[in-house]
Amino acid sequence: FPFIPGASRIWRVVPGHTPTVWATGLTNVTGLAFNGKKLYAVQIADLGLTDPGGPIGSLRRVFPDASGKASKVIAGGLFAPYGVAFRHGAAYVSIGAVLPKDGSVIKVPLG
Repeated sequence: FPFIPGASRIWRVVPGHTPTVWATGLTNVTGLAFNGKKLYAVQIADLGLTDPGGPIGSLRRVFPDASGKASKVIAGGLFAPYGVAFRHGAAYVSIGAVLPKDGSVIKVPLG
């Protein structure tokens, strides 16, 4: 805490090898999933959990890169997104993860 914006990293773990940083520049990653060979990440709060605007996050496509610019926003402005799954050319992202009764899932076409 406070989970500094841009400080999250994704590690590549291969059995029998030392883990390596695969991507950097992310913030508050709560979910990862592959769609084929493409990796996607969910950030619960793009500007960090202490942002006075609340936990507004995104779904991002992640690229193997250590430059700090290793992702592309696929869907932004999401209220407290948390997880992601894929089916039939779309991403399904859970939102409202911080609400005890009002969370939901949205469909994001990947077209």
